[in-house]
Amino acid sequence: MLNPSDDIAEWVVRTVPTMGAGWCPPGMLGIGIGGSAEKAMLLAKESLMDPIDIHELKARGPQDRLEELRLEIYEKVNALGIGAQGLGGLTTVLDVKIKDYPTHAASKPVAIIPNCAATRHVHFVLDGLGPAEFAPVDLDTWPEIHLQSADTARRVDLDTLTRDDVTAWKAGGTAPAER
Repeated sequence: MLNPSDDIAEWVVRTVPTMGAGWCPPGMLGIGIGGSAEKAMLLAKESLMDPIDIHELKARGPQDRLEELRLEIYEKVNALGIGAQGLGGLTTVLDVKIKDYPTHAASKPVAIIPNCAATRHVHFVLDGLGPAEFAPVDLDTWPEIHLQSADTARRVDLDTLTRDDVTAWKAGGTAPAER
């Protein structure tokens, strides 16, 4: 429960680092604002079912205060440098979703639910005309990914891996492939 004058974006920026990596960043943040504390939590949960569209929003620009807030939180949370699994990096959130609801002027209930990017959902309608059928995903719509040469990667054989091998590794280090 925030005070009416509290800045929601700043509250989110203070809260996200305290969540650790258990929410599996990079992911999405669902934020509910208004109603009661319970309603805010339900709004945050519902918001996570909306499509990921932050890139479209960035391209066209915000059209209302909630879209401005989404972009502000998106930029500020990614600027924290938490990154994938909390190991550092440029992307901590892939999207920020917000739903709001009227509330009493003397309070500001706010809830945040982090969600792993691996969570998938589909929207469909059962019309009673038979089983639901889903078209396979067209893999041509996915971006082409070009990896750097595998020659620069370290190969690890888990069947022969020893404690000495692991202790020789340095955090963030790279090594040429062993031949």
